[in-house]
Amino acid sequence: MTQLSPTHDEMFPEKILLETESDASLNKELVTLRQRVAQLEQELRIRESESSQQQANQDLDTENFLKQAREERQALIAILEASADFIGIASMEGQPFYLNPAGLKLVGLKDIEEAQTKHISEFIVPEDLELLHQKILPTVIQEGYWQSEFRFRHFITGEPIPIDYTLFVVKDLVTNQPIGLATISRDIRHVYDELRLRKCTEQRLLAQTQLLQSVWEGVDYGIFVLDVLDDGTEFRFVDYNSAIACTSGVPMTSLLGKTLAEAFSEDMANLYRQRYAVAVQSGKTNFFEENFCANGRETWWSLSVTPLRDSSLRIHQIVVTATDITERKQAQTALEQQEILYRSIFENVSDGINIIDLETGKIVAANLAACQMHGYSQEEFVTLEPSEFIHPDSLPKFAEFVSKIQAGSQFHDRAIDVRKDGTLIDVEVTATPSLYNGKIHALAVIRDISERQRAEVALAESEAKFRNLVEGANDMLWVCTLDGVLTYLSPQFQVMFGYKSSDWLGESLIPLVHLDDLAVVLALLNKVLETGEQGAGVEFRHKCLDGSWRWVNSNASPVKNAEGKTIAFQGIMRDISELYEELRLRKEIETALAESEAKFRRLVEDANDVIWASQLDSTLTYISPKFQDIFGYEVSEWLNRSFVPLVHPDDLLDVMEFLNQIIETGHSGAGIEFRHPRKDGSWGWVTSNASPIKDADGKVIGLQGILRDLSDRKQAEIELQQKTKELEQTLQELKQTQIQMIQSEKMSSLGQMVAGVAHEINNPVNFIHGNLTHISEYTQDLLNLVELYQQYYPQPPQEIADAIELIDVEFIIEDLTKALQSMRLGTKRIREIVLSLRNFSRLDEAEVKDVNIHDGIDSTITILHNRLKAQSERPEIQIFKKYGNLPLVECHAGQLNQVFMNIISNAIDALEEYNQQRSDTEIAATPSIISIQTEVTQNNRVRICIADNGPGIKEEVRKRLFDPFFTTKPVGKGTGLGLSISYQIITEKHSGKLWCESTFGYGTKFIIEIPIIYANLK
Repeated sequence: MTQLSPTHDEMFPEKILLETESDASLNKELVTLRQRVAQLEQELRIRESESSQQQANQDLDTENFLKQAREERQALIAILEASADFIGIASMEGQPFYLNPAGLKLVGLKDIEEAQTKHISEFIVPEDLELLHQKILPTVIQEGYWQSEFRFRHFITGEPIPIDYTLFVVKDLVTNQPIGLATISRDIRHVYDELRLRKCTEQRLLAQTQLLQSVWEGVDYGIFVLDVLDDGTEFRFVDYNSAIACTSGVPMTSLLGKTLAEAFSEDMANLYRQRYAVAVQSGKTNFFEENFCANGRETWWSLSVTPLRDSSLRIHQIVVTATDITERKQAQTALEQQEILYRSIFENVSDGINIIDLETGKIVAANLAACQMHGYSQEEFVTLEPSEFIHPDSLPKFAEFVSKIQAGSQFHDRAIDVRKDGTLIDVEVTATPSLYNGKIHALAVIRDISERQRAEVALAESEAKFRNLVEGANDMLWVCTLDGVLTYLSPQFQVMFGYKSSDWLGESLIPLVHLDDLAVVLALLNKVLETGEQGAGVEFRHKCLDGSWRWVNSNASPVKNAEGKTIAFQGIMRDISELYEELRLRKEIETALAESEAKFRRLVEDANDVIWASQLDSTLTYISPKFQDIFGYEVSEWLNRSFVPLVHPDDLLDVMEFLNQIIETGHSGAGIEFRHPRKDGSWGWVTSNASPIKDADGKVIGLQGILRDLSDRKQAEIELQQKTKELEQTLQELKQTQIQMIQSEKMSSLGQMVAGVAHEINNPVNFIHGNLTHISEYTQDLLNLVELYQQYYPQPPQEIADAIELIDVEFIIEDLTKALQSMRLGTKRIREIVLSLRNFSRLDEAEVKDVNIHDGIDSTITILHNRLKAQSERPEIQIFKKYGNLPLVECHAGQLNQVFMNIISNAIDALEEYNQQRSDTEIAATPSIISIQTEVTQNNRVRICIADNGPGIKEEVRKRLFDPFFTTKPVGKGTGLGLSISYQIITEKHSGKLWCESTFGYGTKFIIEIPIIYANLK
């Protein structure tokens, strides 16, 4: 409460009285006024006394609140470090032990260690030392606080630094005894002159204001006065200060002169009458709290009701003070919520938490997890001595734990605790000092690591077992860096080559490899480094200690770090010197067989006759490509079908007798003549011999033979004459279509070759795929047999047990099925590729058929797959397909495939040339794409759009794209015929349209439109 000043006499000096004595009426009014002022001074002294008591109670509440807040917010030190003000702490003797970075910078000190060598008096300019020692320090020690302007000095320049200086005593939170001095000072050099001028002005204004200011305005809390009516049963508002009007939000002007009944509702008026009546009846101040909405928010208020007596000691008025305590209430609520949160964490965390008294070593609080971990209830656990739940071997660690916490340090270690039932627990203890009930305790977090301990032991045993396997293996294990420096060699290294491992650790592997084989070894390591995958074994010569060389086989695999980057190589090396000669001989035999097979295949493919093979049930398993040339059928039309329909019914009996005789005798048969159908419906005479196909036991399992067309010889002259006439009649047409014929012949040959290759691949793949089912059954039978042996002979002889462990039978059982499944997937993939090759082999078909356009596109993409996938010298070209729901289209399938091949190949050429001009970053941002879209147009035509995102085509080039011999490719790279032929195939052969859309720099699109029903036939 602000003290009244000046006194009554000072407010009404004698000078004023003399000037007004001549006027009797005014003098009388002045006397009355002086009496009123005296009465007000008495009433205000009473109010100040009551307000001081209220303030003392509020200060006590605030101190308790701040004490709790300080315990929860030790992290405020970070704010001190970040503050721009000079903040320092020193001992009571003036020895600094903390100064924040802003303070160090202000006075020119480099670090806290330098500051700690000073005394606080050294921070002050010499002229102000007397003030410091004689006034400031004694006042701070006596009253706890000092604030004024002051001057520091800069330790380097000696320059005085004007500051706003605040010095106060730091007290121990528990004992409330002074433990040091602290200062918060602000550099005011840049505003010093302005502040000095302002301060002079403020002092003058303050002197004037103090004379004029009402006592009402001297406090920051609200005050209002009410008259006591009817012996304290009713009250009337008579006055209020500005603070209550500003802070409460209540329109006080509307209350003046009104009783409680007139100002409030009946219920509220009765409530206030009761509270005010307590003060009137007791003659003492009555305190209470209430909350209500003010200025749109909920507020809390602390109110006091103080009775005032007149000269007859009758209580005639009451003074009500109202203090806004909303922030304090909110802080208390936040503190309570924080306490609930901490309690919830304490009770529900999965780790055990103990709070331990450092003097007794006993647990004063423990969460439920800690009690359950040790098998006790919470009531039992807090009564235990440390020796009752800590294993004797860990008690020395407990003593160390107490010492470290008492010293203010943290503790972290493993220990052994004992459960209530006597079983042991491996625990990990982390502890830190913590304030609990106003005293430093140990806050210990206990984690059960028993399972982790067992896992670590098992890991160590597993590692030892693996090392024993490595060191006992017949093969050698090695590890080297990416530079080829050896970092590990298993003991077998000495057995195989005579060197000690230590002789070569840290050395390059290159001197150990024969010079002629070095390229093979380096290529293996480079491949592993590039692909990040294991490389297949290579054979090379390895140097021995005696100077000789031994042949070895070694694979290599990458050693990767946590990010997947290859950081070293490792591998397994096997001595194959004794087997090398045998392997070399076998390779020579295999090479000879491969050459023989290739020679035979070329003979078959080039033969003018048809070579065939069939099963005993007449199912054809092989037909050479000449079959199509002679009879017009595609090979795929008759593979896996009976050959009976290919024999004229009148000749079938003779043919079957001829073949049956071969099957029965097992000997080859001379040629038999019969009639064979052509695809055009005619019949031609052929002759065929036959021989049996036998298995390893000599059993006949099929037939094979050579079929020759006899009708060619008879029809040669007639056909030659007919061809001559046709050539004479169409000579002009052939000249016009010469370009197309050349390309068609090339694609026809390609189709024949692809069909033959597809067929040759398909036969052995079918053989492998078919036998996989039997192998799976045999394998399962063998595995079942092994399982029965393990069931009835669980303890086999030692030699068998050693063999089981050596070959890792369990792994073989698990991996064998996976290997067979992998083989099935492989053969399935080969068959899919063969199917694509067969589809593409229709390039030479001349007949119109109902065709699935999408099959032709997919087959073309399969053929071009090698050009689309990423290579070391070029990036991947992506294919995006958006197929519509197309019906079967009547067309020349082979010719359409030729068109697709030309357009997609050109797109690939354009993208490859474009990528050579772009950086890797540009390619990654905009990868090369070929998009293919099909749809049915409204006029019942099929539209195929093939687009790329390449560089596009200039307009003058686009206009000439379909001209014969026009090309933009370098010499030797293109003939200029592909698009010209494609245009003729679409427009002339299919009555369709082919055009190009392109904007230079934005890609190219080719659009093909053909009728669904072949126009030339309909």
